[in-house]
This record gives sequence, C-alpha cells and structure tokens, in this order.
Amino acid sequence: MTTRVFLWCGLLLFCAVGRAAYETYVDEYPLTVGIATNANPLRDELRREIRAILDAGRLAPLRIHYADELGKGYFLYAETLRTIMTLGYAYPHLSAADQVAVRAYVVTDCLHAVWWKMLEDPPTNGARRELYTTHAPDHGWASMYGLDLQLRPRIAVLYGLCLYAQRAGDWALISNYWEDITTCYGTPSMWGGWRGYDGDLYGTVGAHLAMVRMATMVGDQTTRSQAMAQLQQQLNEQLDFNAIVRRSTNIYYSWYSDVRSRDLVFQGWCFLNITPEICRFINDHAAVRTAALAHVDAGRKLFPLWWLHQAPYWTRWTGDEGIGLSPEMPAMIVPLERWVRHTPPAQLAAWLSAPVGRGDCYYIENLIHALEAYGTSVWTRHPQLPFALLAPNGGELLVSATDLVVQWIATTSIARVDLHYSKDNFISDVQMIATNVPNTGAYLWHVPNDPTMQASVRVVSAANGAVADRSDAPFSIIPEPAAALWLLSLAWFRYRKCSHHIYYGKST
Repeated sequence: MTTRVFLWCGLLLFCAVGRAAYETYVDEYPLTVGIATNANPLRDELRREIRAILDAGRLAPLRIHYADELGKGYFLYAETLRTIMTLGYAYPHLSAADQVAVRAYVVTDCLHAVWWKMLEDPPTNGARRELYTTHAPDHGWASMYGLDLQLRPRIAVLYGLCLYAQRAGDWALISNYWEDITTCYGTPSMWGGWRGYDGDLYGTVGAHLAMVRMATMVGDQTTRSQAMAQLQQQLNEQLDFNAIVRRSTNIYYSWYSDVRSRDLVFQGWCFLNITPEICRFINDHAAVRTAALAHVDAGRKLFPLWWLHQAPYWTRWTGDEGIGLSPEMPAMIVPLERWVRHTPPAQLAAWLSAPVGRGDCYYIENLIHALEAYGTSVWTRHPQLPFALLAPNGGELLVSATDLVVQWIATTSIARVDLHYSKDNFISDVQMIATNVPNTGAYLWHVPNDPTMQASVRVVSAANGAVADRSDAPFSIIPEPAAALWLLSLAWFRYRKCSHHIYYGKST
C-alpha cells in the first residue's frame, strides 16, 4: 500500500501541471482596449480603406504584374469571401454607420458565394481593385490558375466568417449559412494541394478553430467534435516547424520552390493568413517560437526592404522575371512581429507602406495589427459562450470520498444542466455527475474513488448538448491515503509558488 501511495505521489508531482489539450486557443480571443490617441491617424486611415470597400461593393481579385511576360499574371484575394476576414478585424474600429454597412456587405457577399469552390473564377466578378485602368483584367489568370492557384488553400475564409460573427455579434448569419459553411469545410479542394481536409499550415489551422467556435454557437455537436479532433491533430503537427515549412513549400506553393524561384521568393507561405490564436500557440511553445522567428528573420535578411511592395528587387514573385514584392511578404511577417515577438507599435506602423489596390486585405490587416498594438490586448473568454466553469478549472488536487462544490457562471436563458467528469478530456471516457439539475451555478459533488491525473469536469445544457464549458486544464483525483503525504508536502508547494490547491473536504 505504501509503495502504491508513493508511486501516486511521484506521478502527480511529475504530471500535475498541464493545460487541457488546446482548449484555451478555442475558448479565448484577443480583446483590445485602451488604444492610445496617438494611434488616431491609423484608425482614420483604416476607416478610409474600409469605406472604399463599402463604396465599391463586391470586389474582384487583385491583379499584380510587374514583369515582362504579359501572359503570366499574378493575382491576390481570389478566394471568395476573403474580404470578410478584413472587415471582421476592422469592425470594432468603425463608425456605427459603417458597421451597419459592413453587415449588409457581408450578407451580399455570402449570397454570391460558391461555397464548394470559394474561388472567383473568372476573376472579373465584382469591382476592380487595381488603382489603374486595365482593359484585360483576366490577363494571365489561366497561367496562374494552372500553375499555382488551384493548389493554394482557400479555407482561411472560414476563420474570417467566425471573426466577423464574433466581433459583430452576427451569429444569425452563421446559422443561416451553416449548411454551406459545413459544405465548404468538408470539400477537400478548399484546403489546397493534393492532401485535402488537413488545414496543416500555421495559416490554415485556424479554420478548424473557427469551425469549433461556430459549431458551438449553432449547436452542431457532431461538427464540433470533428473539428476539435482535427484541430488537436494539426496543432500537434505544428510542433515540427521544419516539417510545416517543407509542406507549405513543396505541396501548396511548389511553383515558387523550383530551382529558378526558391531563392527569389520568401518561403514563408506557412504563415499566410495566420491568426492571433495560432500566433499565441507558437509563442507558447519555445522551440516553435525560436524557429518561427528565425525563419522570419531570414526573410527580412533576404529582402531588407520587405515592407515595400515595389522595392527594387528582381524576383519571380509578381510575374515571371519581374520586380518588386507582393503584399504577401509583409502579411507573412507582421502578424508574428505583433503577436510573437511583440514588436512596439511605432515600429509596426513604420512598416506600413501603401495599399497596392482597393481592398488590399493584407495591407489593411497589418494596419489593424499596428493600430491595436497601441492598446492593451487581453485574452478573453468568448463572450457569447453561455457557461463559464469556475471550479474545478485545472490544477486542483481532489481527494477521493470528499465533497467539492462544482461552480460555474450560470445564465438565465438555460433552465437545467447536466454535469459530467472525464479522465481523457471527454474523448471516450464520460462519467455522469448529475443530470437535469437546476442551473443555479453550483452543485455539491461527492468526489469518486477514481484516481487520475487527467480529470476534467463539464457543465452542459440539458436541452442542447452543444452548449457547454469544461475545465480549462486537467486536475487530479488522488486516493484518500495519499492525501496525507500531499498535505505534508504543502509547505514545499507554497515555497515553490505552485498554484495547485488540495481540496480535502469532509469524508462521508
């Protein structure tokens, strides 16, 4: 018995710390407050750029061509609904009148979307983005489509829809188009390359995160579980940074990795359309953070004037045998400077060059990164989630055969709840604590004699199983004899400033 107790103590000391598998990245989003007044010029510029989009209506892809081979054009923002991501980022910083106009714009954009394709083909649908007049707006389209465009991931638009819905509070739009959204999510070609349905780059894994959030809000538990499993799998893969770079270069953007192009284009494709949440994931994993910033620095060294889209570099980026850089270059760098390196806002603002055209999404989003860096960004729980579990919420040491009050923030819209616990984050092990109890925000739980280091509790709406919240991190349940040894170790825990707590209630 003594040997068994010491084994438990040793295992708990080794494993008691740890977050639940990536739940934090789903549950929290960055809320920016207190933006300094010296950032007002950035806000004013942002409003002008968004007003130009709203005045134009639906926008066609942006053609960029700084090359001598006219038959090989280069196009950006060919993904249908790509502009919605930009509008979502911008929404909190707009006037009330423009917010109303954004909501109408998004509805119109969704009405015209071909959800199973998400590609503006031909590229003449909508108003022109170019700042010049062109009589052949599709010139070079066939070449780019055949060589590259059909392999590029287009799934990031799902994060844009979720971002817009969250910032605008327009979850009704998601409900109205949920069947179309799930069609898009389940279509392999949306993910790019020949792999399909992976979302296996830093810039595309956010689509899985978005689907988890949207499925939660519309009450689709099946899709939520599928998306959560995909998210966990892909985030595990993102820990191998070099593999992700090779994957992005050799599969999704292979046209730019051949012997003629690879040294003339920054191979930072894995970062394109990266979200703050995935930047947070990179920042949380030291080895990935070091490798990612080293990769960014290599790109900056390759093109010292990387933020100038018409910098006089000979490249194969903006058309074969062309000059200048694509707006993709700063889009691969600035989000990591903002969310991983935490570059000062004045420097982020200094890296703003000029938009290449109307509705230049990458430029506008970098403008927003700079603007919000002048404020304080706090990782905040998703405001529309109906529950917020308070305890046990991770790190606690519970003693078998004692009582603990499970606590959560209740809402008046839900009458009754179910309570569960699990030893594997609800993947296969789900144990009932109570069923159909009043939603009072508290329930007295008699902790079972079921020792584990990976316990978690979940509170669920009795009427809708998709509406739920769970412990943010695992907690432990220890056998009652082992608790005495833990109490003797309490002073050591406090000395080490450990945040764990032992709940040793009255035995019954």
